[in-house]
Formats: sequence, C-alpha cells, structure tokens
Amino acid sequence: MAAGASKRCGTPKQLLPFKGTTLLNYTKKQLSKSLVDSTFVILGANASEIVKKSGLKEPEIIVFNEWEQGMGASLAYACQTILSKEEFDGILITLTDLPLVGAEHYQKMLQNFTEKEDIVATKASSVVGVPALFGASYFKCLSRLKGSVGAKSILQKNTKHLKTIANKNAGVDIDTMEDYQKLLLTMDHKSSYS
Repeated sequence: MAAGASKRCGTPKQLLPFKGTTLLNYTKKQLSKSLVDSTFVILGANASEIVKKSGLKEPEIIVFNEWEQGMGASLAYACQTILSKEEFDGILITLTDLPLVGAEHYQKMLQNFTEKEDIVATKASSVVGVPALFGASYFKCLSRLKGSVGAKSILQKNTKHLKTIANKNAGVDIDTMEDYQKLLLTMDHKSSYS
C-alpha cells in the first residue's frame, strides 16, 4: 500500500531515500527476499511521479484514482484488481512507511500461514495490525472495505483464526518528516557502533 498523499510528511514518503534506495523500493526488496509469489504496489496520490522515479513496471502497479476515499477503499480496489488477474491462497498487506520490517518478518508470516482461514498479523507493543496476511476466506471482506477504515475490522471479527507475530519494529512508521529524520538518526547511530 503506497496510495496515500503523505500530507503530514510534505513530500511523497514512498520516494524518501533509505538504505541506498527509496522507502518503496526497499519494502519491495524485503518482500522479494521473503519468497512471496507476486508483489503489487497500490498507488494513488502522486502515482505518475512515484512510477517515474521508482522504476515500477506493469503489471506490479495498481493505481486507484479515488485514493482520497481512504485506505479501506484503496485496499478493496487493490484486492478486486489483484484477484481478477490471478488466484492466490492469501494476500499479505504491508505499507511503505514501515521501513524496519524486513524480509525475515515477512518470511515468518508466510511460514505461519497454513490454511485459507488463517490471518497472520503483526503485533507491535499491544497493537495488532499490518503487515497482515489474509487467507482466501477473507478476500470478499477485503474487497468490500470502504472509506478510511482498513482491514482492522476483519482482524477484530476473526480472532479465532488470528495468529500474531511480535515485531517491535512494526511500531516505527514514517508519518512526518520528523519521523523520517529520527529514523535516519537512529540508523546512523547504530551504524557508528557496529
């Protein structure tokens, strides 16, 4: 998911530099290392600029022109589009502004996914949410989401089938330029002691 306008950040955060690439391309790289079958990038605001500067190519791009409707609407559109192209056992949803969630976490999620009724979500502190992997049983629900409410309602209604994997790094998300600067300072600080 990379469809938001990054209003609080003041610039498309998908294109912010991170580890020799951009936040968007870094997330894609982590997903590809985790052995997911296919990767789709859901764009909305600033789509043409992001495509141009990130080197995205068809068929991985899904542009939702009505992105202002919110994350739920973007996610529903993405699911409808993806499922019209191919059949999948599950859909893993992540965001480009979670740069410290790496391939290892995505791989653990895939390993814990065994049935189409499964939901494997990430727990950061006491919050359960994305990245989250939904089995095929939830595709219709995902495709019907509306407005700004994301998939959290599906997580809350299906706790019986919910597995969580703890990852404190999922709590580090980039919403503002201040968040981004803090992240870079933390990374610089860690690298100077490694």
